[in-house]
Amino acid sequence: MRAHRGLASIHDRAREAGYELPVFDVDPDLQSFCEWGNADFISDVETATEQVHSRTMALAGKLVALGPDAGVARFHKLAEQASLVGEDAGRLTAVRTGELMTDPEAWYRAASALECRMLQGVALTQWLTLAPDAIPPSMLQAALEDTRSRPAAISAVLARSVVDRAGETVIASLRAEDVPWLDRLFCREADDVMHRLLVHDDPAVAASAAVSFAVGTAHGPALPETWRAAWRSALEGMLIDRLTSHNRWRAGYVLAYVAEHDADTFERWFDRRLQDMSAQGWYSSPLPHDSEDLLALLPRPHRLRLALQCIGMPRIGPSALVPLINSDAELAKELLDEHAVDPGRLVTCLEEQRNTALEEIGPLLLERGVSAQQIAAAAASYSSWSGDRSRIHLELIDYFTDLADRAPALRTVAAAGCSQQQTLLREAEERERDTRVRGWSRVGA
Repeated sequence: MRAHRGLASIHDRAREAGYELPVFDVDPDLQSFCEWGNADFISDVETATEQVHSRTMALAGKLVALGPDAGVARFHKLAEQASLVGEDAGRLTAVRTGELMTDPEAWYRAASALECRMLQGVALTQWLTLAPDAIPPSMLQAALEDTRSRPAAISAVLARSVVDRAGETVIASLRAEDVPWLDRLFCREADDVMHRLLVHDDPAVAASAAVSFAVGTAHGPALPETWRAAWRSALEGMLIDRLTSHNRWRAGYVLAYVAEHDADTFERWFDRRLQDMSAQGWYSSPLPHDSEDLLALLPRPHRLRLALQCIGMPRIGPSALVPLINSDAELAKELLDEHAVDPGRLVTCLEEQRNTALEEIGPLLLERGVSAQQIAAAAASYSSWSGDRSRIHLELIDYFTDLADRAPALRTVAAAGCSQQQTLLREAEERERDTRVRGWSRVGA
């Protein structure tokens, strides 16, 4: 099969050059089993797609005609041969075979005996479709307890839209480790299975269902209004790091929508994460990657309540005060005047904020006794850079020089910033000179 594929693309050129390449006798069933790997999408995509479907359907018919034992053995053999070709194929063939099964119980037992997981899954799906009450609970439980067959049982239930006795057994058994099998729930309708997942006891399972609805994104089933309370509850229990990477991406869109349109739910979600972090002893952003700015979308009362919880909390990474306070001087005044927050604790809201936040909040903190050096150091901080570090300090000197002309109230901060950066610039240039001369940086430099 590999040689056949390798030579197929050069047969015409070989003939033009006067050579006749050998033609290999490849099992047509194996070619059909490899499905998309043998399709020619270059000339006609539509025709190639139709050929793949027609060939797999014909192969499925041949497998079913062999009967459960021989059919599973043949499928298993083709899968082994496909793996030698380098193909992870057979899924479409398995699905079509499952659709043609009239005795799925016999197919399930035969597939289990040979540990043929793809056929085991589709046989269980067909069995659940034709006679769900006929599946012995002990057999289903055994499939769930075996890590090799558990995915097949889960997939079989997720392929259906109803929750019967067997479905309830499988769904109730789901736990956080099973969320990879919930990665494509956005392709479903809002059926009984989706509702059961949404109200699941495991927060990771419920959250995986919650982010799969078309909330904040166009893809996914519409969220029924009668499910909204359950959806909010599932969302509030969501831990981003328990989701798959795809569902983390979806969670970002859902949280963005909630921050703008359902601030109370967002606040409850963030508050629960803060409570979790209080127990662990430090703050680390619970939001999806690069989504900290979502906190700035909240109304001022919500940001005030969350900021009061974040002030003074030990942290790893950026402070939540940066997006919570943003450039809102009125919120900063309220924290200082009505909640007796130490002005020094608000300096963190200016970290890396070389923008209107510094120009709005900086003068207020200066008035309340925070030193210009503290404010300048916070604004000049940076979490990453590329190239020589001296270049960063030169850019910061330019920034603070311009700041002195643009914001007279911050001239002392600008002067402090220029002084700090000039000192750091000299140190950086000395290290870079050492590196150019010696090829290494001095220890402790």
